[in-house]
Amino acid sequence: MGKRKVISFCLAVGLLLTAAVCAVFRDREPSYQGRTLSEWADLWPERQDEASEAIHHIGTNSFPIVLKWLRSGPSPWREKMLGRAYSSPDWMRPDFLVNWLSDDQAKKRVGRAYQVIRILGEEAGPMVAELEQLSYEKSPFVAFAAFDGLAYIGRAGFLHLLRVSEDAKNPHHGKAVERLGWLLQNHPSSTNIIQALFQCAGDKDVMVQKEASLALAKWAIKQPAGVAIDKFKRSVGSTNEVFLRWLRQFEMSANNGTTNNSPTP
Repeated sequence: MGKRKVISFCLAVGLLLTAAVCAVFRDREPSYQGRTLSEWADLWPERQDEASEAIHHIGTNSFPIVLKWLRSGPSPWREKMLGRAYSSPDWMRPDFLVNWLSDDQAKKRVGRAYQVIRILGEEAGPMVAELEQLSYEKSPFVAFAAFDGLAYIGRAGFLHLLRVSEDAKNPHHGKAVERLGWLLQNHPSSTNIIQALFQCAGDKDVMVQKEASLALAKWAIKQPAGVAIDKFKRSVGSTNEVFLRWLRQFEMSANNGTTNNSPTP
């Protein structure tokens, strides 16, 4: 009986050690030239060319870690509590509490994930489905990083970004529309994006309507003068007061020689 207990104990310990080793190797970050993916992402601001080359070399091996970083972003309840702390008197929000609620390490992980996706661009296309799913996270920090990732991926991310922008069940879909506007600034001839924003400009959600109208006004003011663009401005402005106010504000800024991209109509 004693022998059986010893054998059972040894087997249990062996299983635990095996599980621990598997977990370590599963979560181990890919590396290049002696530096991990985290280290290369952190080095990018100072050594952009070298870090970009390393991250491109790591390539698809970065995907599991990037998604893990995004999924381990700041907890929504911490963000909510932090907002309440900042609205409280100083004596009720000691530094240690603010630091704990801020969860800077989680934010740093999300920032690294965003950095890697931005550098990989279209190479990160296989992650679009997971990024779309993450855009539904309650944490704005995580959701916004997912939107930015879809935008930087480009064509592969566009359809997913469009689908989210049209889904009222996504608590942040107004932000998705804003990222569509960013894509339009970089691809001004994309009729698909223009049409999508035009539809969003008629959305019942005030935030969605505002972001879409702003994006269209920014695009319209930068187009060469001509019959087509004048017709577009009149057509949209005749039914969209928000678009018209943004457009007039941009035109005034252009005439005054300023570059104000954040008017308040």
